Amino acid sequence: MTENIREKGPYPYYGASGIVDYVAGYIFDEELVLLSEDGANITDRNYPVCFLASGKYWVNNHAHVLKTKEGIDNNFICNSLECKDFSIYNTGMAMPKLNQDICKKIPVDFPTYDEQEKIGNYFRNIDYFITLHQCKQKTLFFMIGSDNMIGFDKESEFEKALIRELQKNGWDKKVLHHPTEADLIDNWAHILFENNRDIDRLNECELVPEEMEQLVNQIKNLKTPLALNDFINGKTVAITRKNPEDTLHYNKEVSLKIYDRMEIAAGQSRYQIAEQPEFSCRKGIYPKRRGDLMLLINGMPVFHIELKRSGVDVAEACHQIDLYAREQVFTGIFSLVQVFVAMNPQKTLYYANPGPEGNFNPGFYFHWENFNNDIVDDWREIAHTLLSIPMAHQLIGFYTVADDADGILKVMRSYQYYAANKISDTVSKHNWKEQNQLGGYIWHTTGSGKTMTSFKSAQLIAASKDADKVIFLMDRVELQTQSIKEYRAFADDADDVQDTEDTITLISKLKSKDPANTLIVTSIQKMSNIKEDAHAKSRSRDLETMQSKRIVFIVDECHRSTFGDMLCTIKKTFPRALFFGFTGTPVFTENQKNLNTTADIFGDELHRYSLADGIRDKNVLGFDPTMVMGKRKINRWI
Repeated sequence: MTENIREKGPYPYYGASGIVDYVAGYIFDEELVLLSEDGANITDRNYPVCFLASGKYWVNNHAHVLKTKEGIDNNFICNSLECKDFSIYNTGMAMPKLNQDICKKIPVDFPTYDEQEKIGNYFRNIDYFITLHQCKQKTLFFMIGSDNMIGFDKESEFEKALIRELQKNGWDKKVLHHPTEADLIDNWAHILFENNRDIDRLNECELVPEEMEQLVNQIKNLKTPLALNDFINGKTVAITRKNPEDTLHYNKEVSLKIYDRMEIAAGQSRYQIAEQPEFSCRKGIYPKRRGDLMLLINGMPVFHIELKRSGVDVAEACHQIDLYAREQVFTGIFSLVQVFVAMNPQKTLYYANPGPEGNFNPGFYFHWENFNNDIVDDWREIAHTLLSIPMAHQLIGFYTVADDADGILKVMRSYQYYAANKISDTVSKHNWKEQNQLGGYIWHTTGSGKTMTSFKSAQLIAASKDADKVIFLMDRVELQTQSIKEYRAFADDADDVQDTEDTITLISKLKSKDPANTLIVTSIQKMSNIKEDAHAKSRSRDLETMQSKRIVFIVDECHRSTFGDMLCTIKKTFPRALFFGFTGTPVFTENQKNLNTTADIFGDELHRYSLADGIRDKNVLGFDPTMVMGKRKINRWI
């Protein structure tokens, strides 16, 4: 049950991390052992994965329920399992998971029942002492205050605590204190030199102010976050060398590497924190400003974080960012900011930079959520997830979208990230020698942005080179035309996404070794005719060439298009291909019309974002299932 449909009550509601709520109903009334089914804690082990539940309670689908056989003590089995290293049993990809089959194979040694009782009671007494100690500790925290508490009376204390937490999660220990724009440009120049000092680029000669001015002017001319996203993710920029010490390249154009989305926490990537950067307002009537924090990747400020202390609404942090934007502080090197983060200790919102001509729209301010779509509120967890390395690097490189259709920079929601990452991870681990065509399916409700998610999934696969072709399969020609426009709007280059006018063109692009022909959009009708057309035109060698490639199919609205003969034909034509489906209404055993469910066709559910999740997050419109009487006394639903 998602939180918005649970009725509050007296009975404990257990999840993967223990009691997560109290509800009005219960499904168990006995002592049982519960084992976490999924979640990062299976490998990280920040809190117990196995615990006892007794009395009346409810258990959700994120915990295994274990009933011991006669002669086995519950306390003993619980503590025995808690001592296990579950990382070796992990079957998850993007998110750690313990499936039922693996759980049945975990070995546990059992002494006599009397010994089990003694061992179990011993650990139970230790647990009591730990709980008592924790209660005393919490009382002391409330009495004297602490960094480790969620609350902060002073914004400055929160700022320092967040910096320390970020440093634990991949950011440099050395902090840039109160840097001006000139300081940040100098810092960027130093990093560019270190990353480009070879003979073909800077030739061991540092960048001079005139050369950095060229870069800043390029940024100023681009103006919008949309264009600047292309600048950042373009890997390299060109300048004309003006350092006379570089006699080899003086007055010649050289290319500089600025950022590589694939060099995540590796290679030449640098991750820095700028504390209270100083802004010089472009409009003279405004005073100089200081922000709270900026996060720099390879010297470029790509995140701006505005903080508020406990008790101050996070909306005030959003308002502060809006105020800075209206005062035009996000210009020059500061215009490289791609993502804004507004935080207080209990709540975080993140959103894309709309740019100097754009409007701040609260409808596009997002919470970060975990894999199960539970909102992450705690600031430490935000530092450990959203703002951590590698996540922050990935967010800028892969999960911001420069949408040419409306000219707006977009940042993906957490559920889109989990889905795209799960698909790309599945492909990376796939054994292409096995003819296993079941990749899995994504259940995301209608209106939640499945088109963007499916495109990002394909882009991740193409960038990793884990497949030779990624094919978006549509069930109607008119959908193909609509989708090609949307995918091209999301692409770094419109030519990265290939259309197919007819089957002959499709065959040509499937055979091609040109990287530009990696992402292909086509209809299920054209794809199902490939084998027949190849045989008819005596092109059996073409068919063999296509079948030898590592092909991933992404099927849109897969509940509509997957139960006819055409998909069966495609699967037979490409026996080594891997299939993924996207749907807002999967077919289960209860609602199947034919013999197949969505899982039969595509495999396991990889990620879910339900209608209830979408309504809670205001990503889709809610509805009121109230029956009213019309004028003609006909029942209708609104």
